[in-house]
Amino acid sequence: MKSFMFLSQFLRDMRSQKTRTFLTIFGITWGTISVILLLAFGVGMEKQMDKNMHGLGEGIMIIWPGRTSVPYEGLNKGRPLRFREEDAFLVKQEISQIKYSCPEYTGWGIKLKYGKNAYSCVMKGIYPVYSDIRNVIPRRGGRFINDTDISQKRRTIFISTVVGRILRLFDQNADNLEGNAVDVNIF
Repeated sequence: MKSFMFLSQFLRDMRSQKTRTFLTIFGITWGTISVILLLAFGVGMEKQMDKNMHGLGEGIMIIWPGRTSVPYEGLNKGRPLRFREEDAFLVKQEISQIKYSCPEYTGWGIKLKYGKNAYSCVMKGIYPVYSDIRNVIPRRGGRFINDTDISQKRRTIFISTVVGRILRLFDQNADNLEGNAVDVNIF
């Protein structure tokens, strides 16, 4: 009996204060939807970040040289550290759990010319094992740099999918670049 009385009182109050009731329900609904959207955005962002990280390679560790944080034997704090190419192979030799190791030289704003068109891109100097580390897959009919290219010091370039799309966008003859000349920073 008491619960019926409370319910009838509640309904009577709701009818008499329509604006207040509407704003309260709207506020609760808006808050709930906002929380759901923020959670969905967070989960989607997490999945995209995971996908992007897998694109870098599985179980990968990237090391960049930094600067010293303390002075040492009269040398200043903040000196730049430099890696040598052999350091990448030395790390693999010293740590048995490392499966692959590859030095990587990166050049930004490198000019690439094919035919009459020139493009600015990022260029990397790498070893053949890079394709295993970074999941680089050549397009059908193409190939990645191999050990023979390195030993014979061939001037071989692997054009990424993104750069290949750009080349084909401006030049329909760029569909099959294998065996063709591409000028790098020669203008």
